[in-house]
Amino acid sequence: MTKILAYGLASAVSAARVTGDKHFAADVFVGSALGWYMGREDYRVHHDSQLDGRSWSALSNPDAEPRTPKNMGSPYVPLDSWIYPALARLSAFGYVQTAYLGIRPWTRMECARLVAEAGEGLANESMEKNDVTQLYEALAEEFAEESGRWN
Repeated sequence: MTKILAYGLASAVSAARVTGDKHFAADVFVGSALGWYMGREDYRVHHDSQLDGRSWSALSNPDAEPRTPKNMGSPYVPLDSWIYPALARLSAFGYVQTAYLGIRPWTRMECARLVAEAGEGLANESMEKNDVTQLYEALAEEFAEESGRWN
């Protein structure tokens, strides 16, 4: 998916440069072909087959090898999301101990980890349903898919 977005962005920039009379179409075509070829050759020359790295064909074909969800990246949570104040509130109550509140944005996987940490703290207490448990349940529902990847 990321590769498709990168190609789409490069294509959009290339099209804008051609239509804006900043480049000839041949320049864009030859430049992209040279970039692809140089990247491929650089990888081939510097790739150590004795290590556990994959070949170029495996890199260009992501479906050749199954991916494990725990090793996959996740997108960042937007900075204006309701999730940051909710996790800060759980941190203020002492249920989240390991959050770096000053460093943002966080990935969805990091938020799922923080929600799991809060869940462990809430599980140790016998509390009636209050705003903290409702907040935790809303966050757990939001990050259910990412929490499933940890398993």
